[in-house]
Amino acid sequence: MRRFVLIAACGLAALLHGSAAAAEPGAETLTAKGEVVDLACYMERGDKGRGPTHLDCADQCVRGGAPIGLLGSDGSVLLLVENHGKPAPYAQLKKLGGKNAEVEGVKFNRGGIAALQVNSVKEE
Repeated sequence: MRRFVLIAACGLAALLHGSAAAAEPGAETLTAKGEVVDLACYMERGDKGRGPTHLDCADQCVRGGAPIGLLGSDGSVLLLVENHGKPAPYAQLKKLGGKNAEVEGVKFNRGGIAALQVNSVKEE
């Protein structure tokens, strides 16, 4: 019985963590489209660190743990972060380095950085 209560409490905490993020002041639900970029190369090299010629490198960097961003058609970049209560969509992003995707999640702004906590992903 004690084990069941512990498992139920952990599940409830994970559920509340995901819904609490959306309720946080300044957070907004957002769907964004763009190129999945590894921020290590993109921030260092600009346009040379993205696009079809950078596909293999982006794939390796993203799968290797480089921070992931979403480069919009307007040139804006969102830092993409894992939803700890729902990690599968972020794991899916690691397979899309250098490709276009539609990402839905909760957007936060902290210290001048705009980030999207990933809830779902569709390859474009």
